Amino acid sequence: MTAVAVTLLVLPAVATTAAFAMSRATSSGTVTASTATWGAVATTASAAPYSSSALVLTYAKNGTKAPAAQYFWLVNTGTLALSSVTGTVTSSVAGKAETCSGTWNETTGVCVGTVGTLDTTTAGGTVAAVSLAPGARTRVKASLTAALPAATATMTVSLAVPRTAARPKATTSS
Repeated sequence: MTAVAVTLLVLPAVATTAAFAMSRATSSGTVTASTATWGAVATTASAAPYSSSALVLTYAKNGTKAPAAQYFWLVNTGTLALSSVTGTVTSSVAGKAETCSGTWNETTGVCVGTVGTLDTTTAGGTVAAVSLAPGARTRVKASLTAALPAATATMTVSLAVPRTAARPKATTSS
């Protein structure tokens, strides 16, 4: 019985000493701060620098058929990965802008993969789940779906990237 009493008295003293030593410990280090940017552009340019203006595509009349599709790049111009982009397509003739999870065969207009819609002229701004790493780009097919009533028609493609669509490179805590 005496041994048990001694043990109970010694343990609180050891725990208190360890807690006191831990409360007096210090740590130091260096932290580097940087800024992050996010954004995307629609462009026909194959490399930077890219225009920050909306992309305007011009289509020529093709008899009684819809004009041939055109292709452009959707480029992540920021330093953060993007999980989605809001695309808005406007035109006087019905049309659409589509992404491809694989690659486009630009001769036949066929996607080798899964087709996704960036926007249509009737939707008025569609949030597309387009994932892009910083500096990455993906090919987009822009097509008018009806014959042109005049000699030419234009399609305008505007993009927006909300803050919630930008993924941070790293999460840290202090």
